[in-house]
Amino acid sequence: MNTINATKLNINSPAIQVFIVHYYSVKRMLFNLFNKIWSNFFSIGVLIALYFSLLHRNDNLLSTEASTGYIFDIVGGSLVIALLLYPLSKHVAELTRRIPVRYLLNKIWSQLFPIGVLAVLYFGWLHRDDNYISAETGAGYTLGIVGGSLMLVLLLYPLSKRIALLTRFIPIRYWFGVHMLLGTIGPVLILFHSNFQIGSTNSTIALTCMLLVAGSGVVGRYIYTNIHHGLYGTRITLKELKQKTEDEHAELLKLYAMDAKLNSRLEKMEEKAQQPYAGLTKSLLHVIYLAVNAPRIKRKVLNLLKNSYQENSEDKTLPDSKVVARTVTHYTLALRRIAAFRVYERLFSLWHILHLPLFFMMIITAIIHIFAVHMY
Repeated sequence: MNTINATKLNINSPAIQVFIVHYYSVKRMLFNLFNKIWSNFFSIGVLIALYFSLLHRNDNLLSTEASTGYIFDIVGGSLVIALLLYPLSKHVAELTRRIPVRYLLNKIWSQLFPIGVLAVLYFGWLHRDDNYISAETGAGYTLGIVGGSLMLVLLLYPLSKRIALLTRFIPIRYWFGVHMLLGTIGPVLILFHSNFQIGSTNSTIALTCMLLVAGSGVVGRYIYTNIHHGLYGTRITLKELKQKTEDEHAELLKLYAMDAKLNSRLEKMEEKAQQPYAGLTKSLLHVIYLAVNAPRIKRKVLNLLKNSYQENSEDKTLPDSKVVARTVTHYTLALRRIAAFRVYERLFSLWHILHLPLFFMMIITAIIHIFAVHMY
């Protein structure tokens, strides 16, 4: 049996190295040649297209109202937006190196969505007298059905807390997200259905109830984010906030000289901020006082730190001012959050008591409105 002895290819041999150098040089030359040919042909093609369109501009080959012209508008607008986004790509790339992409997309969505909703509402309000939409027929009637159906779907979120079948495939936090999304889109569709105007008595009552529920939802969302880690995070605990305050306290003492006098004064400020819950009105006034006086409290802490450092440290130069300002800001914010936590908890429980009856009242008035419209 004949055997063939294969020798291993030595890539370090001079002949192979010369071949590799020539290969990459030829490849680069061909690539540059292709780029030059493409750039020249592309430019010539664009000029020919522009010259052709200029010659036939009066022939009415395209109309912006026809489908082809409309498609050209959409494609052209999309390309212009892409060109505007290009200079932002470098900044986005830099951000994605520091911030997780998912977090960045959530932040962009959370900012763009409310701006888009407000823009749509403003557009509808400006054109409310143009009679583009009628609540009785066509698109206006459809908007009413879709908007009302979305408002009914909102019931799935509270039901998901009590029916295990609903959370078997869809976690409750996703139901919460659907609840907030549809709770925004539904009222917008209803407003366009009503053409931003009031009509009969039953429709006015139904619209008023819906606006109360939507406004209540916005207030509830704000309160919710102050007692949870974001919209989809776990609930914050008082112990966790106290630990955060202690950490910021320790960070301040780490930046400056260890001073028993400074430590005592900081503890007094913390004790005042963490005073026991003394009823909603009194505690709410205390939170408002801390928020209004936040700049003064920050200056007070900075002065305490500066005096303590100069009295107890041999090195009379202060630490980095930006680090100091950031640490003091975090410390004063921790004090305000711990003072406001019990107030927000109480407000959230009261909000629950108010929001649910408003929602059911909206459902009842909407059903009455539907029957009245179709019976009379």
